[in-house]
Amino acid sequence: MKISYPQFQQLFTNLNWAIEMCAEKLTSIGHETDVFGDTLDVKLTANRADCKDINYLAFDFAAIFTDLQLNEPIKLEYNSNVIEVKIDSINKILGSNFKQTDLGALNHLGFKVNETSIEIPAHRKDITNVSDIAEEMLRIYGVKHIQILPLSTEKPPKSGLFEKIQSIKQQLVGLGYSETVTNTFVHSGEVELKNPFSADLPYLQTDLISGLLQTTAKNPYLKRSKFFQIANVFNENEEVTILGVIISGYKNTIDQVNALDQEFKTSFEQKTIESLMLNKFDVKQSSVVYAWKNVEDLTSNNLKIRDKLSKFKPISKFPPLVRDITVEGEISVEENLGKVIENVLFVEKIDSYQNPETNQVKNTFRIIIQKFDDSFTETEIKKIDELLATQFIG
Repeated sequence: MKISYPQFQQLFTNLNWAIEMCAEKLTSIGHETDVFGDTLDVKLTANRADCKDINYLAFDFAAIFTDLQLNEPIKLEYNSNVIEVKIDSINKILGSNFKQTDLGALNHLGFKVNETSIEIPAHRKDITNVSDIAEEMLRIYGVKHIQILPLSTEKPPKSGLFEKIQSIKQQLVGLGYSETVTNTFVHSGEVELKNPFSADLPYLQTDLISGLLQTTAKNPYLKRSKFFQIANVFNENEEVTILGVIISGYKNTIDQVNALDQEFKTSFEQKTIESLMLNKFDVKQSSVVYAWKNVEDLTSNNLKIRDKLSKFKPISKFPPLVRDITVEGEISVEENLGKVIENVLFVEKIDSYQNPETNQVKNTFRIIIQKFDDSFTETEIKKIDELLATQFIG
């Protein structure tokens, strides 16, 4: 929105700032403004339609920079839009330490601040919740006046559902399945949205068949495929998290479903996809079966709870020393080695031979030795070789 600065100044009794300073201050309260000669180019955000009226823009400006005085005050209207507000909620959103009395500054913007609620003027259609009120507080007081508080170091509580889903995924990958993620919104269905994100996808999915068929269709080069998805499906009354799998191209697809049942110690619902639906989604594979299970029905008895993740261990950036030794008999090389040589990374048995005439056994071990602070010197290497020779070979 382009505004003549002289015209804007006429709305105030005392707006004497240079046009550049005025543009800077407009920008600081959320109205990004550039200057072209004596014109202000104000880039209004989509939610501030009220400020397309220069009079409301001037009112907003004067409400925050309270030294400015309007020539003619604006008569505000109210339409019973009231938001319950607690100062603790504002502080939690902003990381601030405002007091209840600080909310009084909102009165300058036309809000009616009460003890536990705030009445919103009719022209501020962008104010619908506590977060919007917090944003207005930030505009009034500015970022510089918000105390920076340290982030909490408290660990979030573990999510049982998250852990369960991770275990399910791990087991499915072990069975050769690949995960896919598809759109929650679909072209047709039973649960229609009142405010769809796209006119082409006005419904919520009631199952995972469509998305899994689309994934299969996008992989026509796979003669055999197994995909899975864990996602929410919807009906008129509830939202449910389910596991859906699609299997295609196997001579006996039922065996794959049976393997699924055995892995999770339960019975999956299943259906064979008819050729009419395969053609609809342009699926080239044959013998396509869809199976599904409500995630809530899978308990710890059905799952192989994964082990805790291993902790990070640093890796040396220096080259290792590798030695192969052959010893007679069943000797605990690793145990004996640790007594005489430092920095042994690991010991691996790589070969074994038994003499058919004498039954004498010889085992070959690979020894990896590595330092974390430096490379081995020639002297250190010579000493290690001598120790290996005297301890195991000599």
